[in-house]
Amino acid sequence: MKRSVLVAVGGALLLLLTTSVTALEIHHIHGLAVDPANPEILYVATHDGLIRGEGGRWSLVGEHRADYMGFALHPGTPGLMAASGHPPAGAGEPNPVGVIVSRDDRRTWRPLALEGQADFHVMALSPADGDTLYGWSVGPR
Repeated sequence: MKRSVLVAVGGALLLLLTTSVTALEIHHIHGLAVDPANPEILYVATHDGLIRGEGGRWSLVGEHRADYMGFALHPGTPGLMAASGHPPAGAGEPNPVGVIVSRDDRRTWRPLALEGQADFHVMALSPADGDTLYGWSVGPR
């Protein structure tokens, strides 16, 4: 079984595998989260999109390459995530994105609230029920 090691080098994070040396360069990490439905899956929120790691394999999730600042996995609904940050360059989306949600295992995202108003750098969903969002916004309002 391959084991992954996360190593910070010069502002980038390198994912190193014990049986071979491969690297996926990740710039400016904002958070890490273990999937509550599967503790073998780790999500990494970055300036260049969301990255998923499982069993030594790492990949970008979906097509949305937003600058994910805050993000949180729902504690009781698999595939549900809330995030905040900035849209991909040229996407024509409000900046900041406010709160966006994915209900399909992070493949697509939809606006939920506070578009153009909030930039949550830290977010958490209540572990009791997942219905309460806590966050710290550095947005314009």
